[in-house]
Amino acid sequence: MLEDRGLVEVRAGRGTTVVPVKPDQVKASLYRLIRSSSTPVLQEMLQLLELRGVLEESAASLAAARATESEIAEIESALDKMRHGTVPDEVYAADLHFHLSIARASGNRFFEIVLEPLTEVFLKQIQLTAKVDVGVNHHAEVLKAIQSRRPAAAGLAVRQLLKFTQEDICKALASQPASTASVLSD
Repeated sequence: MLEDRGLVEVRAGRGTTVVPVKPDQVKASLYRLIRSSSTPVLQEMLQLLELRGVLEESAASLAAARATESEIAEIESALDKMRHGTVPDEVYAADLHFHLSIARASGNRFFEIVLEPLTEVFLKQIQLTAKVDVGVNHHAEVLKAIQSRRPAAAGLAVRQLLKFTQEDICKALASQPASTASVLSD
């Protein structure tokens, strides 16, 4: 099992050695950890949102200070796809791309490593409600702050986006039947 996960390498005559951990392995482990939780959907989503808030505010602030023009163009492209997506899956994929582009633009690769599985699981959860608004205008405010190179404004815009998301999720899940109480084990 450890060999399958790329954590050890077995060689005839040499034995078993530990392999240096790769970012994709960390992402996969985090994804499994988040998915394996058995807490109720609303409580878990609020906890994920709280963690995302801490990380994404910092990432957006750093992106406002460090992003290259091509990284900003990537964030713009993701927002454009969110605005013009005609199928929910396209919009959610663009939303994930938006957040990961900001993480990359922060200049700290660890933001992307941690935020990718966290955001992906979160977005999969909200897709199940089919009632959540991705808040394109709030995303646009985050981009605007990054484009204008205002780190504090970028962090605040993320905070407002995630507050909007929290309110929207609470409304959407309040109207869901009890059978959706735990969706991560699917």
